[in-house]
Amino acid sequence: MDKTVRLWHVSRPECLCCFKHTDFVTSVTFHPRDDRFFLAGSQDSKLRLWSIPDKSVAFWNQLPDPITAVAFTPDGTVAIAGCLTGLCLFYETDGLKYNTQVHVRSAHGRNAKGSKITGLQAINYPPDDPNGEIKLLVTSNDSRVRLYNLRDKSLEMKFKRHENASNQIHANFSDGAKYVICGSEDRRVYIWSTGPVEGERKDKRPVEFFEAHSSIVTSALLAPTKTRQLLGGSGDPIYDLCNPPPVTLVSRSEGSDPSVPPTPPSAAPKPFTKPEESPIYLARGTHFDGNIIVTADYMGRIKVFRQDCAYQKRRNDLWETSSAFSKKIGSGILGRSGSIATRSSNRSRRNSSSNQLPTDRILSWRNSIGSN
Repeated sequence: MDKTVRLWHVSRPECLCCFKHTDFVTSVTFHPRDDRFFLAGSQDSKLRLWSIPDKSVAFWNQLPDPITAVAFTPDGTVAIAGCLTGLCLFYETDGLKYNTQVHVRSAHGRNAKGSKITGLQAINYPPDDPNGEIKLLVTSNDSRVRLYNLRDKSLEMKFKRHENASNQIHANFSDGAKYVICGSEDRRVYIWSTGPVEGERKDKRPVEFFEAHSSIVTSALLAPTKTRQLLGGSGDPIYDLCNPPPVTLVSRSEGSDPSVPPTPPSAAPKPFTKPEESPIYLARGTHFDGNIIVTADYMGRIKVFRQDCAYQKRRNDLWETSSAFSKKIGSGILGRSGSIATRSSNRSRRNSSSNQLPTDRILSWRNSIGSN
């Protein structure tokens, strides 16, 4: 609110540099290929590309409306600016030369004039293909999230059901672009699938949601696959339920062979190390269960949610569960109908406990998953 952009380093307490503007700065982002430059949008309707080493504006352009969100394409060749009136403008990064524009709005109704754009995110699709198409996710104050194809600027999908009428809430892709996640003014987090569905319409997509905070959820993220792989490498016992370590089998005859000398009691067992470099193990980090979601709210609280890894195992064992997600969608978006928080009824717990000890259940879960 002091009309500046401040540069920090995570390991230093003091500000490294201050970049002054003539009005409030609403959005900034680093250049994806060269972090010596960043893009800044301001309420003075000017789009600026700053050079950090020179501490000066390298290029700028005047827009027709106050800027409320900025972004780059993944290769950094195009700068994107969203405006207060719903205009989304595209500029060549070199020189900030105008290219084209899209008016983000509904075809009819109260949102036909366009609403403030609150978030922009551009990705390659598929994400691991730099030569693939570029998709743009646009969040706006008409409580809509829209997915555009930058090749022809066409609208491909529209996501709704959340509330975003006046806040600077923005949606995000998961790292595999299979899902879109967004906070909401109704204190919930909403998740949509980007995959094809039967009878698909651009304005009606399946959605799951759960109540995350006691105030407005301003930000929500799905942790990337690398985070889940790090969790698996840490020896987390709960995560191992859905991505168990390999099991070494010993034959009964070998185990009872008297010619094999017994292990000395003083000999300490070798610590188990997971084959983190194994492509098979890394690939298993992309399974549907065990998603990690980080959320923040209007009061400054941050929460971390982890999707229940063992839901499928309990369901297979005829455990009765109930989901904290909406039951509007029968099969669920994140791979199943259960979700972040699950509960077992007292009856199911009594029945299951009488049949099998908890430790035996955990071992049987791990063994059954490992055989899949």
